[in-house]
Amino acid sequence: MRIRLLALLLLLTLPTAFSGLPAVAQAGPRQPEGDVFVDKQGVLRWQKSKQEVALFGVNYTTPFAHAYRAHQRVGANHEQAIRQDVYHLSRLGLDAFRVHVWDVEITDTLGNLRENEHLKLLDFLVAELKQRGIKIILTPIAYWNNGYPEPDTGTGFSSIYSKAQAYTNPRAILAQERYLTQFLNHRNLYTR
Repeated sequence: MRIRLLALLLLLTLPTAFSGLPAVAQAGPRQPEGDVFVDKQGVLRWQKSKQEVALFGVNYTTPFAHAYRAHQRVGANHEQAIRQDVYHLSRLGLDAFRVHVWDVEITDTLGNLRENEHLKLLDFLVAELKQRGIKIILTPIAYWNNGYPEPDTGTGFSSIYSKAQAYTNPRAILAQERYLTQFLNHRNLYTR
C-alpha cells in the first residue's frame, strides 16, 4: 500500500517537477546531418563530422499489419494519423524512426513489388519524416507475416518462406533479390 501511495505521489509531481525546463517542442527544426558510414571499428559515424551516430527514436508500423488494420477499424485516416504521430513524436525530441517494412504486404510470392495502399503509406511516412529532419532506419524484409494478434493475411514471399528458408531456398533467395531490386528502385510518390 505504501509503495502504491509513493508511486501515485511521484506520478502527480512529475509534470510540475520539469516545468522549468525548456520543452523540446520549442526547439527549431532539425537539420539532416548527411550520410553515415561504418568505421574500421564497426562504429556508425556521420560522414561530415565523423562523430558517432546517436539517435533517439521508436519503432513505427502504422502503414502495415495490425497498426494499419486498427486504424482502419476505427475509421481513422491513415495519412492524418501518420502526420499527427510524426508531429507529436518530433515534439518529444525523437530524431529517428525504425520502420519494419512488412514485405509480405507489398510483394507477391515471386518477390514483385506491389503498388498498393501499404506502399503508398510508407512513401507518405518517409516524406513526413524527411520534412521534419527525422532519420529513418528501414528494415526492408521483416521475415514474418502480418497477422499477430490476428490470423495472417499476407500474400508476399515471406508468407510462404520462413526466415531459415530465406537463406537456403533458391526460389526464396530469388524472390528477395527481385523484391530488393524493385524496392530500392521504387520512386517515392511524395518526395520525387
